[in-house]
Amino acid sequence: MRLPPCIFSIVLLYGCTGGGPAPDGGDAPYMRSAPSATTPALLGAPSGSQYETEPTIAVAPDGRVAVAWLDVTGSSAPLGVAFSPDRGDTWSTPTLLSVGAQRFASNEILAADAQGNFHLVSLAVNDDQSAVAVLIATAPAGSSTFGAFVEVSDPAVPALRDASAFTIAHDGSFNVVWTEYGSSLTSSSIVAARSTDGGAHWTRTAITSGVIASWPNVCASRTGGHVAAVFIDAQNAATGMRWSDDDGATWPDGNTNMVPLSLNEGEFPSCFAIDQDLWVMQGVSSMRPSRTYEPTLDDIQLTHSGDGGFTLDPTVSAQDPLAGGKYMRAMAVIEADRSISLTYYAGARDDDPAGTVRRSLSTDGGKTFAPSQILYQPITLTTSRAGTDWLGDLLGVADDAHGTFVAFVDNGDGKSHIRFTRLTP
Repeated sequence: MRLPPCIFSIVLLYGCTGGGPAPDGGDAPYMRSAPSATTPALLGAPSGSQYETEPTIAVAPDGRVAVAWLDVTGSSAPLGVAFSPDRGDTWSTPTLLSVGAQRFASNEILAADAQGNFHLVSLAVNDDQSAVAVLIATAPAGSSTFGAFVEVSDPAVPALRDASAFTIAHDGSFNVVWTEYGSSLTSSSIVAARSTDGGAHWTRTAITSGVIASWPNVCASRTGGHVAAVFIDAQNAATGMRWSDDDGATWPDGNTNMVPLSLNEGEFPSCFAIDQDLWVMQGVSSMRPSRTYEPTLDDIQLTHSGDGGFTLDPTVSAQDPLAGGKYMRAMAVIEADRSISLTYYAGARDDDPAGTVRRSLSTDGGKTFAPSQILYQPITLTTSRAGTDWLGDLLGVADDAHGTFVAFVDNGDGKSHIRFTRLTP
């Protein structure tokens, strides 16, 4: 069986990777509460699909929702796609979307613009893994079909690239970041690409130098021109930060900082922002990944800055300590009322077959979180990247004024499949 390609940053750093219910807690402040959520919908498998993992989700202003995921068919890894016209009440039959002949998709990210168009960014890995391109495709407003992929990275440079991420800035410009490796594979930088014409043309800038950087993510403020990129800075055992104040047009040298890590980096860092408030989230682990093992997280660390990144508040632990003690794939969004909605997988141990999908809510800017809610159970908190129950590198979260939308992996039957739920504010 042909599996999806490895993540190149993991290859360089570590080699290629691939219990009972959570306790009820009892005493305050972590009493359990029932989630305000729809019954998670199973989105189904496209014809020929073997298993589906790594979902991403976006919601358009008119309430249309799109979900995409990495779909493994046994001999290839295209993308699966499904659409909902009514905020997730009903769904289209999933279809497969190829990133090109003899290419494998990876690290796909969806976003919707103000006009209701959906845009999908993905890596495309050559069959012999000799080059990786960063691509984008668009489904026009009202359509349930993506057009052809076009390249965001420089087609004249057949470099190894990894971990693409995507956001739409406040001015409507597209901002994509990724890791790009030198020809010797001993150096890497974070490249930021920006388009002001809907993806037709791109400008590209290396926004790091002098560090080996990997696993980037990017976020844009909802209310201004602040765009931030976060990434793993392995040399300094930190989450590195670089930001733009003009919607990604420029990335001044002085706009840098880092969040020191208390343990080993566990998975992709992420960020979210509104006004000049910026939050950086990083899962950390006491263990390091190996060729076949991906450890669970011991801590989900959240760091806030009130001035866009220059100064940092003390880092806090965002997870519910009564959720089991082991975590994976923490992702968060800012809701319409400025609450922070955090979603993650949790369990009592590595490979816990009674794991849960959980959501925690903060109403004080991430200083504290309410007791977590179980959105779905059971899942297996699998630590292997090589099996059919892989959770993927990310789970999907998005929001609008009507609530938070979550796409996650259900691997309870030994194979990963995609589910969706909508949480009320």
